[in-house]
Amino acid sequence: MSDAVIMTKQKKNLSKPETRAPIKQSGIAPSKKLRSLLAISVALALGLLACNHTTTMSTAPVVVRLTHVGNPQTNFGRAAIRFAELTTAKTNGQVRMEVFPELSLSGGDNLAALKKLQEGEVDATLHSNLIYANLDPRFEVFSLPYVMTSRQAAYRVVDGDVGNELLCLMKQYNIIGLAYGENGFRQVTNSKRPVARPDDIQGLRIRVPETKLYLDTMKALGADAQVMTFNQVYAALQRGELDGQENPLSIIYSSELYKVQKYLTVWDYSWDTVVLGFNRGFWDRLPQYLKDALRLAAQETMISMRQWAQNDDQSLLEQLRKAGMEVTVLTAAQKQPFIEATKPVYAAEEAKVGKELVARVQKIGRGD
Repeated sequence: MSDAVIMTKQKKNLSKPETRAPIKQSGIAPSKKLRSLLAISVALALGLLACNHTTTMSTAPVVVRLTHVGNPQTNFGRAAIRFAELTTAKTNGQVRMEVFPELSLSGGDNLAALKKLQEGEVDATLHSNLIYANLDPRFEVFSLPYVMTSRQAAYRVVDGDVGNELLCLMKQYNIIGLAYGENGFRQVTNSKRPVARPDDIQGLRIRVPETKLYLDTMKALGADAQVMTFNQVYAALQRGELDGQENPLSIIYSSELYKVQKYLTVWDYSWDTVVLGFNRGFWDRLPQYLKDALRLAAQETMISMRQWAQNDDQSLLEQLRKAGMEVTVLTAAQKQPFIEATKPVYAAEEAKVGKELVARVQKIGRGD
C-alpha cells in the first residue's frame, strides 16, 4: 500500500471518459542498463551538492505537497507515487507526501502550477523541461526537434555537464532541481489523415502545451498550432475544435485519446524530459540528512520513470492498434524532410540561448 496521499478533485470533468484503475506501483525492478544509469545519476546527485545551502530546521515530521500534470496511470502519476513511497522509506516516515494529480491545485494550468512552486504555495512539482523554459529558454534545448537521436543519447545529455548546469541554474528562479526523468518521445495524433510527410500535417489544428518551442515547431511544419491546457484537450478533440495533438504514448493511451483520434504517427520529433523540483525556501529549511534522503529518492524515482518510458514504446503501440488507431511509424529516411522543415527553429533558438549551448546538445544528442 502506498504511503502517498492522493488528493482528488471535487468535481469530475464530464466531457472526459472515466480513467481505469491506477497501475500498481510496487515490485518494479530496474534493468541492468537502468542500474548503470542509476550509478551515473547518483554521481550527478553528489555533484549537485555544490548547488546546495546547508541549513537546519526542526526534525518534526514534514508534509510535502507535490503536484503534477498526469492522471495516476501516466508516468507522471506513477513517478509521484513512487517518489512518495521511497521518501517515506528513506526518511523513516519523517517526510510524508500529499500528491495532487492533474495539476488540481492550479486548475490544470502548468504555468500557474510553476508560479505556485516559485512562491511556495506548493512544495514540489514534476514538470516537463519545457514548462521551466517559460522561466529560462535554455531549458528548451533538450526538446529541440530531432536533437536527440535516441534516448541513450538523451540520457548522456541530461546526466552530463549540460544537465547539471541547468539544474543548478534553477536556484535563481527559487527552485531546486533534483533529477531528470523521462516521459518518452512525443508523437502526433489526428482525426483527419495519416501523417507521413510534412505536407500531411499542413493546416491541421494541432494542440501544443504552453511553450513557444512547440508552437514554433508546428508552425514551421505548416500546422495550425493551438495552445491549450491539457485538461481541455479531450473535449476539444471530441467537439472537433481541434484536429490533433502531440504527446508521449503514455499520455495518449492513459487519457484514452484513441477514442477521439484515428491516426497516430510515431515520428520521435521531441524528447520529453521531466524535472523533479522543490521550492527553494522549503528545501533550504530542511536538515541535510533529509535533503540527502530526498535527493536519493528522486534519483531512484527518475530511473524508474525512464524504464517505464522504454517499456511503453514496446507495449503501448500494440495496445493503441488494438484500440483502433491507424499507426504510421516513420523510418529514418521519412523523418529527414521533417528535420529539414524544422531547421528555422534552431536559428531562433540560437538567437535566444546562444550557439554554444545548442551545439553542445547537438554534439551529444546527435553525435554531430
